[in-house]
Amino acid sequence: MTYIDRGHYKSAMLYGSIFCFDMLGNTPAYKSTLETLFYYGIALIHCDSQRRAIEVFTYIKNNTKSNELLYFRASAELINNKYSRFKLDGLLQEAIALKYDISEQIKCINSENILTTHQLRIAYSTCMNRIMMIYFLLGEYSTAQNIYDEYQEYHLNIPVCLYSEKYNSMFFEWKMDYARGIGIQMPEKALELDRICFDNFSDCIDFRRKLLCKIDSIFLGAIQEGCYDHAIKELTGFEKQLQAQGIVSETVKTSIRIVYCRLMKYATIPDFKDLSYLKPFVEKIYTELFSMQLETHLLAQGRTAYLLNNLLAVLSVIKDDWQAASEILKCNLKLIKFCGGEYRKISEHNLSNIKKVKKIDWYFHGKNMHSDTYYLDIRVW
Repeated sequence: MTYIDRGHYKSAMLYGSIFCFDMLGNTPAYKSTLETLFYYGIALIHCDSQRRAIEVFTYIKNNTKSNELLYFRASAELINNKYSRFKLDGLLQEAIALKYDISEQIKCINSENILTTHQLRIAYSTCMNRIMMIYFLLGEYSTAQNIYDEYQEYHLNIPVCLYSEKYNSMFFEWKMDYARGIGIQMPEKALELDRICFDNFSDCIDFRRKLLCKIDSIFLGAIQEGCYDHAIKELTGFEKQLQAQGIVSETVKTSIRIVYCRLMKYATIPDFKDLSYLKPFVEKIYTELFSMQLETHLLAQGRTAYLLNNLLAVLSVIKDDWQAASEILKCNLKLIKFCGGEYRKISEHNLSNIKKVKKIDWYFHGKNMHSDTYYLDIRVW
């Protein structure tokens, strides 16, 4: 748990792999065994290239009574992981039911200054946050806004206690995720929120979030201001920090951001009249991407696979390999089959116009889409 609290997820995963390797599939004898497995699952979320956290949290949930705190905590993390993997079928209903069940437990809190209360409130925040983000995936922005407003009111009503500093940090985690959700609609507001969140995140309480928030703001700032060279330099430094800490999926997502910045840096040169001018850069980008995957041993799934596929598709278009690009985009449409809003709109447009593409551009909500343009999804998180 100490490793988790300090954000040392790689160390926690390595430590956990020693003590938890034979737990799955065996009937646990003690509650402490499942508690240890829970923290191993938390470490896996951030550092496991094989994405095994769902298996861990499912096992805990199935071996815990439905009225126990650990059941609520594991259920919230299971929803969190299913969301990241685009396993959305029935997930919203599951999350709403869990939110109700935890809220009933919160009504019975006797003391705010004990660990179990703190753990219950974290589970509630995780569950509620993912409800908001699922609504963003579905393109139901007004409902997502309502959940965000509800959480803000809930946060303000938490009594001052030993864990207030952590709850305040969680409040800015919510703002950061809300910024991610509205970025494609209101990029200026999203960037403003990112910068506010970065200034308020504590290095000691949530170093990982502070780092990711800075990455978000650099990338969104580059998109809006066109400062790609500066963004590439900064993102490369943060990519190395993430890789050193073994935070696998975020390392890959940062690599994708860097490649997009490189592509747009050249695509916006006035003398580069169409995508064919970018061909000399494609092979080097492929080499860097696959080297990164080999180094992280990543098995791309869910959201990470969606983001990586988007990038591989546009690289294939640049190479005039329309067949490969089409297959990749079809694969993505299967991945996001339960999503709505701009997720399907962007992929369907790019697939329908694959042979007409002459240029690339960022997509924002309400933007007129042209048949000669391949649109990039800015939501690389």
